[in-house]
Amino acid sequence: MHVFTLYEILKEFSLFVSQLDQLLPYKPICIPDDKEGFRFISPLQIVYVKAMHKYCRIYCLDAKTPYTVSVSIEQMSAQLPEQLFCRVHRSNIVSIVHVKTMNKAKTRLYSEGIADPIHISEGYQKKFLEVFEIGK
Repeated sequence: MHVFTLYEILKEFSLFVSQLDQLLPYKPICIPDDKEGFRFISPLQIVYVKAMHKYCRIYCLDAKTPYTVSVSIEQMSAQLPEQLFCRVHRSNIVSIVHVKTMNKAKTRLYSEGIADPIHISEGYQKKFLEVFEIGK
């Protein structure tokens, strides 16, 4: 059995960090923050986006409350990597990484850290199911 030295561990960790951009090529989303100017959020931290008229609420893993930003759902959708997110309703975008369960009727889903179900509308259902290769 090989015992790793601290030098070997640090060398491997350094190599991993140098390759991180290639492994996770998603740039942070920049949103206005009233208190601090701007906030940068990793797309991998975003669980769910909900439209509220001309605003969006962004629910993240590391935030106790959602961030509210004055952008439309279309503008928010354009900023999110399409490999990680799927529109499921005219008011809802979900991270496919954080989806945990879906009901049998395929009309509601539950995501990590979100207590309430997220509605999947009929118009967006087919695309969502294709992402997970359901119904083939």
